[in-house]
Amino acid sequence: MTNIDWDHIQPAKPLNNPIAHQLGPFSVLTLTFTVPLRHTNPTNTSSITLKADLLYASTSHPCTASPPPTDWPALTSWLANQRVLAYLCGGPGDKNPSDAVPPLNENLLRRGFVVLFLDYRGTGGSSPINVDTAKGWKDAEEGREYLNCFLQDSIVADLEAVRLCLGVEGWEVLGQSYGGWIATTYLSFLGRGLRGVYITGGVPPVGKSAVEVYRALYQRVRRGNEEYYGMFGGDGERVKRVTKWLHENEAPMYKGQKLTARGFLTMGRRLGGGEEAYRTMHQLVEGLEDSIREYGGITQDAIDKFWEAGGTGFKLPSRPLYAVLHEAIYCDGHSPSPRWAAHRVGNGTETSEGNPGREFSWLQDGFNFSAHSEPVLYFAGEAIFPFMLEEAELGCFVGAANALANQTHWRNLYDPDRLWENTVPVKAVAYKHDVYVDRDFSEETVNIIGAGELAKDVPDDWLHTSLKKGRTDELCERLFGPMPGSD
Repeated sequence: MTNIDWDHIQPAKPLNNPIAHQLGPFSVLTLTFTVPLRHTNPTNTSSITLKADLLYASTSHPCTASPPPTDWPALTSWLANQRVLAYLCGGPGDKNPSDAVPPLNENLLRRGFVVLFLDYRGTGGSSPINVDTAKGWKDAEEGREYLNCFLQDSIVADLEAVRLCLGVEGWEVLGQSYGGWIATTYLSFLGRGLRGVYITGGVPPVGKSAVEVYRALYQRVRRGNEEYYGMFGGDGERVKRVTKWLHENEAPMYKGQKLTARGFLTMGRRLGGGEEAYRTMHQLVEGLEDSIREYGGITQDAIDKFWEAGGTGFKLPSRPLYAVLHEAIYCDGHSPSPRWAAHRVGNGTETSEGNPGREFSWLQDGFNFSAHSEPVLYFAGEAIFPFMLEEAELGCFVGAANALANQTHWRNLYDPDRLWENTVPVKAVAYKHDVYVDRDFSEETVNIIGAGELAKDVPDDWLHTSLKKGRTDELCERLFGPMPGSD
């Protein structure tokens, strides 16, 4: 497998002139580019489209100088006098809308940033991968090869191509969750394009295999389940009644999505949201169980309400890349094949160490939800299991996903030697009770990054989503320092 040619990244090519418009209170320029599908050599002719928004003002913080021009040469001259920050959202496989977190936008604008929101390749307006894409692959191998072009190293090459096109001498990046994976890859290979790196809840576990990552995940998910059932003790029996019914019956469909007993138990992705998320989970469990108790089964109305309230939290039909790349983002260089690591660790077939416990035995083949002896069934966390693709009507991705899961050779996503020698300032925040990203692994990685600093004394009640929900200003102060002009 050919690594990216980091020394010869070509500038992205503008596709159209920038388009100025309003997104609620925010003033943005929408930019479109073309870049190579594979950043491996200058003769590669296959290309994809990228879409990005450039946030420069709001009604609360109007542009103090002249607004950005809407022709390319003038725009690059304008940007030469701006402090530009690229916001790297979570994922993998999520689009990056510029109006998703208004308080963060306002904070960054007050600090004098112009903010770039790039839809990562394969998402949003950037050559999105969908069911039609998968149906166009001639076989699983073609799909596997294509999916390999959508990992974090290719996203970094896209970002650098966009930076070069915009004429920005060096920019800063703020990575939330998976965005921190991208930022760390950027530091590894293209630190020359960076002036500062900020990471919230997303320092990647450099050097850890997918199996190691998921072993640690199950321990955190176990604690989350214990807290959840501690708040809602009666839900132990409710969950068993719902899973028993789903095992013995077929739930009504909702927009092509199927709910099974195992699929229902993937709802533990929500556990990272703390007590507020626990209450939401309880309402979802209670709604399905009430339908069974009152009507003898899960009605169409009950299943509609379940999905309309966010369901399991994965939303895979609208973001298939999230499903097929979820374990590949942990595979770096000589990493072993993940082979659906979360499933193997959860069901006990990965036997080099103990399995997570009887509460996850429902992941074992042939588990009988109608006649099991487990006192309680635990929800799984942020993990993708093979059965989830079929249940989300993504069967056309299964062949390529299996081929990727069994892939034996991987491109280098990080360079520990370069990270050790890094001189770009790095400030990271990791959370003690982060169900999604292991804090100990994050600390180990920060310790190998030169000029890297892990914020100290982060309150215990801050969560993985704190940057987006409730702690935006406090987190920005930890990362960037006091607001300019404040006392």
